[in-house]
Amino acid sequence: RMIREMTMADIAAVSQMEQRLFSSPWPRDSFRYELQENPYSHLFVAEDERGQLIGYAGVWTTFDQAQITTIGVD
Repeated sequence: RMIREMTMADIAAVSQMEQRLFSSPWPRDSFRYELQENPYSHLFVAEDERGQLIGYAGVWTTFDQAQITTIGVD
């Protein structure tokens, strides 16, 4: 299993998982914004041994604090 930084190529799969997991899911554009526009945002994905996406998480970091913004596990 591997945890790595999310890329734009992951957004479709993460968005699909988000839709399945939550009654008020983040829109796909929110993930794009967090990846490309928000300098305080850090998004990660988890893959199984076959390279399939099994989870994701996001945090905002400022100075000495971090806030979890989203997390999902399939």
